[in-house]
Amino acid sequence: MDLHAVLTSMNAKPAILLGISEGGWTSAMYAAEHPERVERLVFYGAYSRGSKARPGYDAEENEALITLIRKGWGRDTPAFRQLFTSNFFTPDADPKLIAHFNELQRAAADPETAARYWRSINDREDGREIFSAVKVPSLVVHCQDDLAVSADEGRLLASTIPDARLVLLPSGTHYFPTDREVVNKVVSAIKRFVDG
Repeated sequence: MDLHAVLTSMNAKPAILLGISEGGWTSAMYAAEHPERVERLVFYGAYSRGSKARPGYDAEENEALITLIRKGWGRDTPAFRQLFTSNFFTPDADPKLIAHFNELQRAAADPETAARYWRSINDREDGREIFSAVKVPSLVVHCQDDLAVSADEGRLLASTIPDARLVLLPSGTHYFPTDREVVNKVVSAIKRFVDG
């Protein structure tokens, strides 16, 4: 795993890992396999059940989205990417932030890479066995009205990781918040957790 190679080459002290969304799986797997290398885990918008294991999963809809990604991801118009952006932000979100996120998606991956990535994260099933093996102090931060991954998934994640703490934020975004009040709550919660 690349993370292990980086931490080893740096001769790093035990790390505090931040797993955002599907990055929670990488953080949890690493902490379960190398608990001596991880001091604490912070999960933001993460989940233990992949899309296939969640209520309402629609395989036909997922395949349609993959086709749309392949056909439109790299186009100059953000219309195709907006389908995905709308899962991350509420309708009242700052239009500049939405435009930035649309462009960030395009710049981050070509259409084929984006389609493979979408398939990989949506092919995940139930990973509670991975998360239940985590033995380091963990903080689960989740938005109460998260549009992409419901708060119920955040609650389930916190109940799956032994002794995890849960912080629910008054927000609907799946992306890291930009609202000053919510940002302050996130920063305060993480700081208290990291400081022990």
